[in-house]
Amino acid sequence: METIKIYLVVITTIFNCAWAFRFPRNVGVVVVHPPSKFDIRRAAGMTTGLRDIIALSSTMVDSPPPSSIIAEDDLESSASDRPFDWFKSWHPIVPVEFLDIERPHAFKLLGMDIVVWNDGPVGVDVDSHSNADIKSNPKSRCGNFLVRVVDGVLWVWPDVGEDSGLEAALSPVPINNYEGESISDERLWFGPWNFRELPYGHDYFIENVVDPAHVPVSHHNILGSRYSEQTLHMETIQPLTKSGFGISVTSPLLPDVSSTTTFTAPSQVLIKSPFGKMGARQYLELYSSPSRPGFTNHVGRMVVVKDESTIMPNLLRQFMLPMPVWANHLLASLFLNQDALFLHGQERAFTFTGKYRTTVPSNDSYAQNVLQTSSDRGVMLFRDWLSKFAHGHIPFRGDTTMPPTSKEAVFDVWNAHTRHCKYCLDALARIRTARKLTFLASALVATIRPRVLGTLGSTMTALGLSGLGLVLSKLIGMFYRFEFSHAENH
Repeated sequence: METIKIYLVVITTIFNCAWAFRFPRNVGVVVVHPPSKFDIRRAAGMTTGLRDIIALSSTMVDSPPPSSIIAEDDLESSASDRPFDWFKSWHPIVPVEFLDIERPHAFKLLGMDIVVWNDGPVGVDVDSHSNADIKSNPKSRCGNFLVRVVDGVLWVWPDVGEDSGLEAALSPVPINNYEGESISDERLWFGPWNFRELPYGHDYFIENVVDPAHVPVSHHNILGSRYSEQTLHMETIQPLTKSGFGISVTSPLLPDVSSTTTFTAPSQVLIKSPFGKMGARQYLELYSSPSRPGFTNHVGRMVVVKDESTIMPNLLRQFMLPMPVWANHLLASLFLNQDALFLHGQERAFTFTGKYRTTVPSNDSYAQNVLQTSSDRGVMLFRDWLSKFAHGHIPFRGDTTMPPTSKEAVFDVWNAHTRHCKYCLDALARIRTARKLTFLASALVATIRPRVLGTLGSTMTALGLSGLGLVLSKLIGMFYRFEFSHAENH
């Protein structure tokens, strides 16, 4: 894995200096505010496959496992609470800046086909409205669904009822508000957004990221070691409601430092880790939406709040190193595929053995098929939320068949990310051009053998250029497929 990191850094440096490399142009994004008026229309003449379209131009434990992980004090409920409705909620799809302005992009949401357009500097474009309308009211709508762009991310409200406009306006998109603290721009550092359709379900994604105990096991040699001390102490800091919950996590290795994990239903997990005693902290902003059975739309980034001196904590300075967005996206495969191998197999094993299916109301069937420990507080709080407030399942439309287990689906980068990402597609085209030129130059040097290089020099130069071409071929392959093996990650 270190070899992969090293040659990516080397290739990045080469392309920063070479004539073939340039950063792709920016795509304009409008930050959309809640609208005062909605115009919802049902699209006519849609095909069956595209009837719903948006157009837009495990662990160590610190105590014996209790009989019930979730105490009564952890649960707050209101008799007036209606059951959670998956179709009356905002769902994240993709960062708008990734989308090519010259073509549509097909996604899935709750089993439905949706098509997204990015209209560049105008922000959004809609088939049934003119650009002038969009400029004056950048809240887009078409056919069926309302959409909103917040912090550069496209959110969709997949409901077309008579009151959908009002309900959407009264439902905030979950954001990171830094616990209500007013923070100056000088103290904030934003990492690049990432997007991936992950090869496992939305509920398995949420379960995974609210479980801090999985980190040293799944992400061995990257974010910890599975052989190190893994005892964790967890407490509920926000009781379970229809809106979500929160937990704090403390390790005996750092008893005075607690991180927090907050779930805001149904799409946001916010993980806060403090650094020092002067207010510096790191946030992982993780968003997801149910794509289709066995798959999840995931959007995420890192945000760092510096202390009052505006100095970046030493342990986080590595993330500020200059790196093009496409290289960041390639490296993300190494991290994400570590989780995917476990979760992809776990979900399909539960489904095909009949123990638990995300698409079927489950009541407590999930809890009956796992061995709970005290480190599963976040996991079981989420599963309690799903059972108590969301009917214990995700109501996908259309075909609810779980796709078979497939390592190719786990390692697939092209369909999961690259084909939607303008940064990666632009870089892929430039790298392909550079590879052609490299092999051509190698052949010319080997054939002509310039006198200035001599016979030995010409041979070594030709071999070096050929070697660089092979490295570029390996790099090109990472835009399509990235394989990982836990067995080989000792």
